[in-house]
Amino acid sequence: MKYSQEALEKMADQIDLLEYASKTQDFTKHSGNTYYCLCPFHTEKTPSLAVNTDENFFFCFSCGKNGNIYTWIQLIEHLTFSQAVQKV
Repeated sequence: MKYSQEALEKMADQIDLLEYASKTQDFTKHSGNTYYCLCPFHTEKTPSLAVNTDENFFFCFSCGKNGNIYTWIQLIEHLTFSQAVQKV
């Protein structure tokens, strides 16, 4: 299936990344609309992965992994981009 960039963005905006990621991670509110958790992509003792609810985007300040709901699903569930889009 092929989707336009606009359609992909619209679909991604309809999923709350924090709500989805909270199924597997424990987040704490940091400041404003930013929530932190231990990064599931590497071993750490101090939370470095942030989700910004305004942007619906995640970023790990330690390992640098970042992205939107599609990237999160790809990394957590070991899926291809196409599979992540179908899941959304």
